[in-house]
This record gives sequence, C-alpha cells and structure tokens, in this order.
Amino acid sequence: KAGVWKDCGNLFPDGHCPGSREWAGSALYDPDNKQITSFHTAAGRRGTAPTFEQRIFQTSAKLTVMDGIATAENWTAPQECFQSDGAHYVVVNHSEGKPGLIKGFRDPAHFRDPADGVDYMLFTGSLGQSDNEWNGVIGIARSLSGNHGNWQLLPPIVSADGLCNEQERPHIIFRNGLYYLFWSSQNKVFAPGGPSGPTGLYGMVADKLLGPYRPLNETGLVAANPAQEPYQTYSWWVTNDLDVVGFVDLWGLKGRTILENPELNRSQFGGTPAPRFRLELDGDIAQITAL
Repeated sequence: KAGVWKDCGNLFPDGHCPGSREWAGSALYDPDNKQITSFHTAAGRRGTAPTFEQRIFQTSAKLTVMDGIATAENWTAPQECFQSDGAHYVVVNHSEGKPGLIKGFRDPAHFRDPADGVDYMLFTGSLGQSDNEWNGVIGIARSLSGNHGNWQLLPPIVSADGLCNEQERPHIIFRNGLYYLFWSSQNKVFAPGGPSGPTGLYGMVADKLLGPYRPLNETGLVAANPAQEPYQTYSWWVTNDLDVVGFVDLWGLKGRTILENPELNRSQFGGTPAPRFRLELDGDIAQITAL
C-alpha cells in the first residue's frame, strides 16, 4: 500500500497444491466477488521425490484484507487447465534434467484479448516432433467458456527451434493496437554455434494476438544484465503500466563464475524483488526509460 510492501505469508495452505513445488504463473482478481484465481506450474508430484514433470493448474479463493494483512481463504480444488498434446508440444514428464536443457510446459500467463474479450493463456513450451535439443516455443491456449475455463490448446505463436531452449514467463501487453509479447531467456539456453544473446528480457510485436510476430528492436532484445554482472537479475514481467519487475538472481559475482566455485550459487543468490525499471513502446521499438 502506498508503495510499501508487507509480507503476508504463504499464498496456499500446506498440502493444497498437487506438485512437490510451485513454479511461476500469474493471477487474476475479480473486485466484484473479491475472488483471486491463481494459475501456476505444478512441478513434480506432492509426496514424491522432486522431478522435472510440469503441469499447469488453476485454483481460486476469496481475498480478504484485515488490519493490513491480506489472506486468501477457502481455496477451490486445483484443476489442471490443459495437458500437452505430444504433437505441438513435448510431454514434460522427465525425472531428471540439466540446467538450460530442461523441457518446458510451465509459466501460465493469463491474457484477455481486447479484440473479442476471450481469455487466453500463454506458457513456456518445447516443440513437439523436433529433433533439435534447443526447441523452445511460446505456447498458447484459448478458453472456450466465459469464466477462464474449458481451455483449448493451440499451436505455438513463436518458435525458437534450433536457436533457444527456453523462452520463460511469456506474457503479452496490448498497447496502441499492437500486441507486445515479452519473455526471459538466459545466455546458457541458446544453441551453441548459433546466434545468441545475453541473459535478458526479449520481445516481439504483432498486429494480431496469434501473430505473425516480428522482433522488437530488430533483434528481439529489450533489456539485458550488464556485462560485468551477467546473472544479477532474471524472470522479468512487464506490467500494464510498463514497469518491469524481476528478481535478484546471482549478484556481486565480480567476474567469478559459479562453475569455478559452486558455493557462489548459494552465497550470492538474492531471491528478492529487483529494482524496477520502465519501458517506452513505439511501434516495433522498446526502450528503457526513467521511472
């Protein structure tokens, strides 16, 4: 409130979600009935050893605020939104994975198309039927009912097959009649020997929700970590007012690498919101501007 944040504890009660842990997602709030709906990634399965299996769920609760503390109560049973078809998208049920090469079916991000009022869900995916190890795509599903339910899986709207393995936390901002698609990628998830970029925020723009999309700033790169601290921030999210939110990842490495000293991964991990910055959008150009 008034720019001051207060930690109100865990969103979900213990044991509520079907995964062994919860990965990225998004949420909706309906002020008419004070209900919040969470869309999130269930990684693995509750009660078993952690795996890299990924499923997308939604669950709703009433949001109340009392004495400055927000709580969500009476959660509905989690429902799986949709499943991978094994054709357009890889079925991600792997028990093991290497950093940067994990396949994706995660990061649900809700978007309501102002053109027709229909709800859509974007997500991080991996291209089915691909013979390339670097086969990241941005997937999308459409709601066939008026209450963001009954989801229909659609083909990917952007493919990085042969170029990049992970296009994480994809989401769309609608501005001036254009659809701006943003995602995060790390340098290590680009295919070796091909074009690559820094760990940063990337984006594309289209005249219609389902594309075709063209890269912002000609290259797709919108914002990047500085060369001297290439891992300090990650997982950016562009808000409707064009503020960009991320989290502090590995900060203060000062040229050291986690490969040389794995202890750095623990000692230099931030795990807290990073300083915000703001974007200015003009056609196919996205620039950083002052807050």
